[in-house]
Amino acid sequence: MSSRRRLAPLLLLSLAAHVAAGLIAGVVIVVRRLSPPSTTVPIVKSVSIPKTEDLNEAASQGTEGSSASATIQREAISMAIQDLAFSIASVPGPQTERHRSMSENLVQSSLGPSGVGIGLGVNGVGDGGGGKAEKSVPSFMGIKAPGERIVLMFDISKTVSTAAAKAGMSMERIRDETRKLIDSLGVNTRFNLVQFARNYVFFRAKLAPASRSNRDAAHLWLTRFFGTQGTLPSGIPSTVSRSPGFLVALSEVFKLEPDSIIIISDGDMQRGTTANATIPMKEIENTIAQLQSGRATGARIHFIGVGAKKAAADGLKQILARYGFGGVYTELKN
Repeated sequence: MSSRRRLAPLLLLSLAAHVAAGLIAGVVIVVRRLSPPSTTVPIVKSVSIPKTEDLNEAASQGTEGSSASATIQREAISMAIQDLAFSIASVPGPQTERHRSMSENLVQSSLGPSGVGIGLGVNGVGDGGGGKAEKSVPSFMGIKAPGERIVLMFDISKTVSTAAAKAGMSMERIRDETRKLIDSLGVNTRFNLVQFARNYVFFRAKLAPASRSNRDAAHLWLTRFFGTQGTLPSGIPSTVSRSPGFLVALSEVFKLEPDSIIIISDGDMQRGTTANATIPMKEIENTIAQLQSGRATGARIHFIGVGAKKAAADGLKQILARYGFGGVYTELKN
C-alpha cells in the first residue's frame, strides 16, 4: 500500500508533463499559422542555357546525317533544364513541395516519356514530351523540298538561258533564288549544287552541312562560277568534262543519297559533243527507275521546265508520276 502511495505523485507528475507539452505544441502551431509568411526570397543558383550559335556549331561538326546533330542539341538543353529543375527542388522553406512539383514537371517535359526527347526547338529541331517545334520546309521557286539532304541541278545550256530570259526569269534571277534557298536551310540540312550541260560540275564532292561557312562558300561559288551565258564558265574547280551528259551527273547525285532533288532544264538533255545528241526520254525514264530501285527510300524528284516542248513536258510528268516519289513538274514562271 505504501508503494502505491509513493507511485501516485510520479504518475501525476508525468501526466502534468504530457499535458504541458501538448499545450506548448498547440501554442506553437497557432503562432505559426497566424504569423505572416517569410518575405525572404530564396536564392536559386544560376543555370547557363547553351547559346543557339554554340549548338549550331556543335551540330555542324557532327557525323553524317541529322540524328547526331539533333541529339547534341537535345542533350545540351535537356541537361540545362534538369540543372534548373534540381536547383528549384533544393530551395528550402514552406513552398518546398510546390518547388519539387515544378522541378518534376520541368524534368518530365525535357526528357519526355522515353527519357531522350525534349520539348524545346532550336532552329526547327525539337520533339518529345513537351511538344514539337515546327520545321520549316525549304522552298525553291514555289517548290517545297522536304528532307534534310537536298540537291539542286541546273541545266545552264544556251537553250535554257534563252528560254529563261523569254519567260522573264533570267539565269541571274534563278541564281538569286538559289541563294535564298541556301539561306533558309536549317542547321541539320545538307545540300549540294550541280551545273550541267554536256559537262557537269558539283559545288562539293559530298553533301555540305548548311553551316554559315558553307553557305558563304556556296554564295561565292554562285557569284564566280554560275553559268549565266549558256555554258559552264571556264576555270571551275572539279569540272567533269569529256561530255558525259545529264544522266552521268544524275547518277553521281544519287550516290549522295539525297532526300530531294530539284532539276531545272528545258527537258532537252544532251549527250556527247556531236549535234543532235539528245538523250531519249525513254532512256531517262529507265535510268531514273534503276537509280530509285537501288534505294531503301526513293528520292523525291522535282522538275522545273524552262521553255520545255510539250512532248518533253509530258514525258517528264509521266516519269515523275512513276518514279518521282511525290515530286512534281512545274513550268518556270516569273
